Parts: sequence; structure tokens; C-alpha cells
Amino acid sequence: MGDQLTFRILGPTSVHVGDRAIRIGGARNRVVLVLLLLHAGRVVVVRQEDIPLTVTGKVRKFLLRQQHLSKEPT
Repeated sequence: MGDQLTFRILGPTSVHVGDRAIRIGGARNRVVLVLLLLHAGRVVVVRQEDIPLTVTGKVRKFLLRQQHLSKEPT
């Protein structure tokens, strides 16, 4: 059984795997993470016409970066 993944959003935003803190990145990353956590278990729908095309790539890049950071030691 692996370590538990914990998200803390009250106070300083942080992510932990077991006792190990995971780097989240800058303020923008923290905001996106909190918004996704607040909508956990639900599909977040954004109409394509509401956002520039570059946003989709940025969200993918952000999620890939978070996945990569979660595997790095702090």
C-alpha cells in the first residue's frame, strides 16, 4: 500500500505524499490546484468559445508538471 496523498487548502496550500511535501509551483499553479480540488469528483466543463485555444495546452502542461513534481524528492 502506498503513501496517502493529502491536499491542504486552508492556510498555505500544500500537497503531501505521506510525510513528504510536494512542490506545487507558483501562485497560478496553486490557484488552479485549489479550483480543481473544490470541484473534486465532478467534471469541470469549459466551453471552447469561452477560452483562448492556448489555455487548453497550458492546463495540460500544468497537469503534466504536477504529475512530474509529485515523483521528485523535495
